[in-house]
Amino acid sequence: MDELMEERARYRTQLKRLGKLSKDDSELPDDPVKRVKQIMRPKVQREDEQTAEETLTGIDAVLQEYEQANERIKAKEQERRKKQGFLSRLFR
Repeated sequence: MDELMEERARYRTQLKRLGKLSKDDSELPDDPVKRVKQIMRPKVQREDEQTAEETLTGIDAVLQEYEQANERIKAKEQERRKKQGFLSRLFR
């Protein structure tokens, strides 16, 4: 998992430098694990039912944000592939 996260970070950095990072992807935090830890850190010190619920809600919100961004990125990529396929068939 760590290797994948390092590879993801390397590619994101490279694409960001080239200005090729999609708008949706650029809005996501560079490290999702750090983002979740930021949400959890203040709550970990006090362990009660309300804190657990707040922490879970925060984690769920972050995960949902990533899922939505990934869906938008996939949809845009699919649309781009469709256009490329159409154009390649048109110019054969």
